[in-house]
Amino acid sequence: MPFTIAPVLHRRYDHLVLAGMLYALHFALRAGPGSGIAAALLAIHLGLFFLWQPIWQRDRRLDPPAVLRVVLFTAVYLASFGWALASFWLILLCGLVAGRTIGNRRERIGYMLVLTYLVSELLVTCTAQLFHVDTVTPGVFELFRLLLPLLPLPLLLLRFDSKQDGVEVPIDFFRGVNFALMTALLAVSSVLVSYRFAIDYAVALFGTLLVLAGFLLLISWLLLSGGFGNLLHLWERSLLNVGTPFEQRLARLARLATTEPDPEAFLHAAVAQLLEAPGVVGAEWRSGRRRGRIGAESRYKLDFDDAELALSIHTRRSAGPMLLLHYRLLLQLIAHFHAAILRARDRAQRAHLQAIHETGARLTHDIKNLLQALQTLTDELLHLPETPSSDGDLARQQRGQQLLRRQLPLIAERLRLALGKLQDPALHAAGNGSLRLWWQALCGRYAGRGIQFSEQLEQDREVPIECLDSVVENLLDNALHKARAEPDITVTVTLAATGDGLSVEVRDDGSAIEPALATLLFQQVVASATGLGIGLYQAARFAERSGLRLTLASNRARDVRFTLTDRPVP
Repeated sequence: MPFTIAPVLHRRYDHLVLAGMLYALHFALRAGPGSGIAAALLAIHLGLFFLWQPIWQRDRRLDPPAVLRVVLFTAVYLASFGWALASFWLILLCGLVAGRTIGNRRERIGYMLVLTYLVSELLVTCTAQLFHVDTVTPGVFELFRLLLPLLPLPLLLLRFDSKQDGVEVPIDFFRGVNFALMTALLAVSSVLVSYRFAIDYAVALFGTLLVLAGFLLLISWLLLSGGFGNLLHLWERSLLNVGTPFEQRLARLARLATTEPDPEAFLHAAVAQLLEAPGVVGAEWRSGRRRGRIGAESRYKLDFDDAELALSIHTRRSAGPMLLLHYRLLLQLIAHFHAAILRARDRAQRAHLQAIHETGARLTHDIKNLLQALQTLTDELLHLPETPSSDGDLARQQRGQQLLRRQLPLIAERLRLALGKLQDPALHAAGNGSLRLWWQALCGRYAGRGIQFSEQLEQDREVPIECLDSVVENLLDNALHKARAEPDITVTVTLAATGDGLSVEVRDDGSAIEPALATLLFQQVVASATGLGIGLYQAARFAERSGLRLTLASNRARDVRFTLTDRPVP
């Protein structure tokens, strides 16, 4: 029947467990291998060790197989206990204690005392007995043997923090292994120096300790000061590469992301590059409804799920921590670049649709203006007498025929251009043209419609014809609509082309635009009773793309002025 050991012991009693464990081991070593007292003390020591051990959580359930393994380990340990096994056990304990990550200052002091005791017990007692060191000054080691039992005493008073109870203790195995190896090297080196130079073991131990300390100081200086080509940088780079050209792999992945605009093709090529990583035998991915696989499958699989992509790689064997970091970083970069390519494609599609929308809206507005011109022309013709009965009627009929001959070819040409833009916008995009010719054409199109034209054309210049046509005609059509509601107003168009720049001004002396509506002009689509509510917004955007600026220069009663200019903002 499974049971838990969590209720038996709490972490706040760790200091007592450690003190009892060290004292049981100390007196067992004093009794010596082979004695019954040593076996009993070692059994107590191992029991306390299993309660203290930092590798498994304390609330872990112990089933019968686990209990059987613990019992077998204890029996084998007690049966084969000797100075060699004792030395190995002390080195193992040094590694476990040194590898334990401690954040509390009180615990850190306690474990420093534990390490001091374990290292001293290894060097003073076990090493001398294991190698039969006889070059020992009796007084020195006797003093150490008397002082060693005093080291665990402060543990009885140092109560550890209990907040970590129920939480797995973090262990840095790399640090623990390094400390254990250094301790073993110190012990063996001290014995070798003592035998080689026939000097006292205590002197050899002290000299070896100084040499080891100097070696560690030298390594620290090389790693931290940047000497000899910055060894720390080389070490970290070696850990990151894991035997592979990691930087080259990242460069290839980034280059592939910049040269391959299709996300599916990029994904296939990037996953194919993963097969060059060490230990990778296959990979598979899923993006939306599309799936892909390359290479073979294995029992070891690493998954990476992103919002838009799921990646999995199959490895030949279980990957270690550094390789896992290596793989996860590569998978994350592939997912990042894939998402970036998808966003770039979506932005391109939205830009294309936006261009189609703007072109369609502009052409719709142009066609609306043409229809309004046709309607105005039709109204003029409908008011002409069918048979002139006087000289006045004859003059009106002649003016109507002249207007018809002048306006119909212009309207037909503009309809042809609009149809061409719908069929192929790029081919029929209007370029720059003469400002003088454009002004003459504008005056001709709106002749006889009650609009006053004035100009200050000091020099001719190249201007964006399509932009001027679209913007100015939109302003004039709005002004003419306003004139129908307010018959007494006058519409004036003024052109100024001087050394200071270009300016086209459309002015009427009617009522002002409502302030709430005026603040929204050029910023968004507004409600309109006579149009689509998009004319001025499209005109402002078109002018901005052409290097011009459309503004409401004045919004007062009897002085409403719109200005299209290439002059900078004052």
